[in-house]
Amino acid sequence: MREEPLFNIFAYAMKDVPAIKHSNLDKNSFFSYTDIIVNDVYDELKNSIGDRQDSEFAADAVVALNVWMWVSHKLYQAVYACRDGNMVCDRDGMECFSGATYIDEASAFYIGAEQDKGDSNSGYLLYNLAERMGELFGQTGDVESWVNQEFMLLLNYIKINFISNDVCTATPERSSKKLQLVVDMIIKEMTIPLIQQALPASVNGAGIAVMVANGNTAEVSGTVDGATGAA
Repeated sequence: MREEPLFNIFAYAMKDVPAIKHSNLDKNSFFSYTDIIVNDVYDELKNSIGDRQDSEFAADAVVALNVWMWVSHKLYQAVYACRDGNMVCDRDGMECFSGATYIDEASAFYIGAEQDKGDSNSGYLLYNLAERMGELFGQTGDVESWVNQEFMLLLNYIKINFISNDVCTATPERSSKKLQLVVDMIIKEMTIPLIQQALPASVNGAGIAVMVANGNTAEVSGTVDGATGAA
């Protein structure tokens, strides 16, 4: 994963987080930032067993850090496979790690087990988080949150235009650049619920989330400006 730009951006951004900066690992321990932060969360909560809110916080940390980056990693692997002209398997009866395989894995890690379509009360992973944040911020369609709708549309776009047509075999360099643009769009959508999840805790408690959900953007702007001025 160290060759992927997104992973490096996150890793170096996390470098000075206290849990990582003061870890007992080597000087490059920030490359393991997800494990360090999640373990730090568990250490902080180890005396709070049975507190449902704390347990949910730890679980959300795993989803926001580990699972999110792993889905991104699988999407990048699909881009690299396309660049190598290996988007579709053509070896019957043999294990094959193609771009199509990585896209399927990204979808599986994003949605997870026991997830019902458009249901914020089932499932455990990023799809569930996007549904919960969609409800909180009033960003849901007839069936799913806006984020999940876009994620599924973009994933289907890849399947139709890159996998079914197998354009990566004929024009790997050009096709991989186009696929990179689509993957960047997916990652942008995946980032939205992470920011939404952090927003209520970062400024004026949960009240700001209620303001956004109710469409009171002017009030939100005033709250943020006030907090910034106070700081």
